Amino acid sequence: MKSPAFVIFLGLILGCMPLFAQEAYILKLQPQPGTEYRFQTMIKTQVNSSNGELSMSTQMEHGLSSRVKAVSDAAITLMEKIENIKGNAKSMGVDINFDTDKPTEGNPTMMGQLNQMVGKSVTSQIKPNGVFISGEPLGAGLIGGSDTGADFRTISGNARFPADAVKIGESWTVIDTIINQGMLTVATTVWTFKAIEDDLAVLVSSGQGTIAGSPLTAPEAKIKGTLIAEGFSKVELKTGVSREASHKIRAQMEMDYQGNKQNMTSETESVSRMMK
Repeated sequence: MKSPAFVIFLGLILGCMPLFAQEAYILKLQPQPGTEYRFQTMIKTQVNSSNGELSMSTQMEHGLSSRVKAVSDAAITLMEKIENIKGNAKSMGVDINFDTDKPTEGNPTMMGQLNQMVGKSVTSQIKPNGVFISGEPLGAGLIGGSDTGADFRTISGNARFPADAVKIGESWTVIDTIINQGMLTVATTVWTFKAIEDDLAVLVSSGQGTIAGSPLTAPEAKIKGTLIAEGFSKVELKTGVSREASHKIRAQMEMDYQGNKQNMTSETESVSRMMK
């Protein structure tokens, strides 16, 4: 038989549990106007065809500065600038290296495109939940660059924040529709508030989607496929600004070019970190 003291103690503990109910947090992008952040980002892409005729891999790193011009309940206005770009591209036996800090080296055509991007300031707007509103794309003029103005932003770690306050362990679903280079991607992503590390909210994501369209570089081709994605973002609880983020997308596609069909797979991994 349990002692009366134990029963009384247990009753007190259970009675006090509501006092320790889990806290809910409002997650959103709310940096201070005038603050400037710097990020280093790495993007790796590998594309392969089933018959081995197409194989391409790229690895690119770039430094980005992002200055907060204005903040409101409706939008955050940013002035962004790519500071440098370096990397490597391999395709069909051709190997190209590039580094904007070494302007006289590397492929002249590639260097010419990259040098048009470096140091150019562009203004964009995003909602506090991380959804892109408007702006000139940082990759304008670069082959493969976005023609929509980047729908995902480094400053938020590509996160999509929920409309309501959430507790650790809770999830929310986001549907993104993106048109880029003639291709339509519709992705459904489940975000989960995984944990708090010091002053950072750890958000993990997993999703799937579809791809369809004709690339601007090959309008005669028709592409359709599916994708799966996973990743995480560590954002400041106070500002919603990302300290670190990593995302991976795997896609399986079928390309129909003038009656000839070819299956392809691609994998893209991106990692970004705030620089002190």
